[in-house]
Amino acid sequence: MQKHEVFGYVLDRCCDPPVTVLEIGRMRDARPQYKTGDGWSTLEFARSSKVGVLYSIDNDPKTLAVCSEFPELCTGKVVFSGGVETLSLPQIDLLYLDAENDAEATVWHYETAREYLSADAVILIDDAHSPEGKKGDLIIPLLEKEGYKIETIWPMALARRVA
Repeated sequence: MQKHEVFGYVLDRCCDPPVTVLEIGRMRDARPQYKTGDGWSTLEFARSSKVGVLYSIDNDPKTLAVCSEFPELCTGKVVFSGGVETLSLPQIDLLYLDAENDAEATVWHYETAREYLSADAVILIDDAHSPEGKKGDLIIPLLEKEGYKIETIWPMALARRVA
């Protein structure tokens, strides 16, 4: 499965529409050769008919100029912010962790979003299993301890609560 196909796979299997998505880390490069990385999840979520609203968080304001190149990212369906703390968030169905490649930062991002997660929310972590990725090193054991089952969808990890 191609990396950009994972989003549809997760939305189809794990979430009932309309899905409220919180994405931490957004599109950084609009050039087509970067489609399999550089935050193109922002566009994938915005284009999905299953997503009701996408909250897209990134502390780099340059990402807003990149996103403005796509009309589907300039609708009320996508809410941009520099941080979770500046938003009044509803219950989140899907948390996508795709910020910096740092294990401690990934845990911190999860902890800032945890209170907004619905009881059956799923968490998708980018680059959790890739050789250069470090995002899964601390978050996966933490989520397992909190009762999540981890599924590898290389290079990502999908966490769902065990019933």
